[in-house]
Amino acid sequence: MLGFGISFVGSLPIGALNLTAIEIAVSERYAKVLWFALGVVIIEYIQAYFAILFSDYLMANPRIDEAIQIAVIPLFFIIGLVFFFADRFKKRESGQSKEGKKLQSEKRWPPLVKGIALSVVNPLAIPYWVVYSTSLKAAGLLVFQPATIHSFIIGVCAGTFIALAMFGGIGELLTRWIEKYKKWFNEVIGLVFIIMAIIQLLRVCGVL
Repeated sequence: MLGFGISFVGSLPIGALNLTAIEIAVSERYAKVLWFALGVVIIEYIQAYFAILFSDYLMANPRIDEAIQIAVIPLFFIIGLVFFFADRFKKRESGQSKEGKKLQSEKRWPPLVKGIALSVVNPLAIPYWVVYSTSLKAAGLLVFQPATIHSFIIGVCAGTFIALAMFGGIGELLTRWIEKYKKWFNEVIGLVFIIMAIIQLLRVCGVL
């Protein structure tokens, strides 16, 4: 329940993952949102397990955390730019014909792969779960034993999965309204990544 609660609440603020879940629900169909969410939690399970397993080591070696914090800045910028200009490149390649739109649709990443990819490029999940797991351990709420750790991580994955499924459901319910703004989704997701990069840069520089 702890893992579920922390993960679910942590997934509620608007970000690249839940915006992508909405975009998939609007552009394709709801079932694909669930595949996307599955891809996300597959990687999150590995990230959370690694974070908990090596939490003592990572907390004792802050340089590793610093390296991750710095490394994600250019990564988020690049991903943001890719998303921001994705539609413009697609329009140049395929044009506005029916054949072009069909080709553009066929070039979409499978939702499972998209979920895995977006989750992989979010290494901040590791320090996030290091902090929470060590805090819960210090409070006596999480015992670092195999059964307990896996139970906690299953809760983490369930929280993320339900949150993304919920956002996908919202996207499906508001399809008619969102359809009008669908063309801006990639730009919005790109801006979210760029803003995340700027915020991360300010954190590293000690401004935030």
